[in-house]
Amino acid sequence: MREENPNSAAYRKSTHLAGVDLLEKNLTLTIKKCIYATDLVVNGKVQACYEIQFEEDVKPMVVNSTNRKTINKILQSKGFSKGDSLATINWIGLQIELYFEENRSFAGEKTGGIGIVEKLIEVVKLETKSAIDALNLCTTAEQLKGTWGILTADEKKNAEIMALKDKLKTTLK
Repeated sequence: MREENPNSAAYRKSTHLAGVDLLEKNLTLTIKKCIYATDLVVNGKVQACYEIQFEEDVKPMVVNSTNRKTINKILQSKGFSKGDSLATINWIGLQIELYFEENRSFAGEKTGGIGIVEKLIEVVKLETKSAIDALNLCTTAEQLKGTWGILTADEKKNAEIMALKDKLKTTLK
């Protein structure tokens, strides 16, 4: 294949989302999980970093400390304690809006990068099984409260989900 005058970012080798992916539009994505790995290969380099994977069909994203703090603030606005907002298990199901942030720096040079809009986005509807799984992962009453907050009204009315919440409410302190 030969293409004349291609976009200079069109064929870059990229394993993870980058600021250039957000130049034309913001993305609203749902966090599926967060991992920390000391041997993560990011664009051909082995790194120790946090990686968020999304429910949507997009590349994962390396999460820097600024973006982790923004996620923590969003969770705290949902009622999570500062400590529980740090637990990445509580990030599951959270919708975040990503945008291109011109003022981000890398190695002392202004390069631009991914920013997260600091606002709570609409409640995410979980499948019944996902809701039960999320509730079962709670280890504190505070986590239970935060997880309960992301369920829809229909999920909160589900007898199985309500029974589990009530059971956990009495066992978690």
